[in-house]
Amino acid sequence: MSASPTRHPTLYFEDGSMVLRAQHLSGELIFFKVHKTVLSMHSEIFRDMFILPSPSPRESYDGVSLLVLQDNAEELASFLACLYDPIHMTGKIDRAKPFWQGAMCLATKYFATPIRSAIIRGLEQQWPTTFREWEQLERRKLTLHDSEGDPE
Repeated sequence: MSASPTRHPTLYFEDGSMVLRAQHLSGELIFFKVHKTVLSMHSEIFRDMFILPSPSPRESYDGVSLLVLQDNAEELASFLACLYDPIHMTGKIDRAKPFWQGAMCLATKYFATPIRSAIIRGLEQQWPTTFREWEQLERRKLTLHDSEGDPE
């Protein structure tokens, strides 16, 4: 594990009102200084968490409340990137990329319905949603494969 904490390079805002801490797969602790209002606006879980009174004083970091999450830091970065930079939601969603897997996982976990819905819409635009559409896709793939011919 890293001797000193690491601030996320793009998701650590000096004017943030809360720090989230998550662990990288390497064991390194990554800190994200974000805004409670942004989290609350997109996530039912965070909204409810901030409304409920805290039973005891929270731990703090860099002058604000610290929330230690059990989430993977890479997944958290993907999720937060979708909240802070909506341009991520307008491009092609490649389900094989870890970015989208992490964003979808945490959008589901934290009930961030708008983010989750946008990811699903992006996937539905690229993948068949009915059996008939799937069959058409398979036929196109077979046609392309047959037109390439035998390389030998």
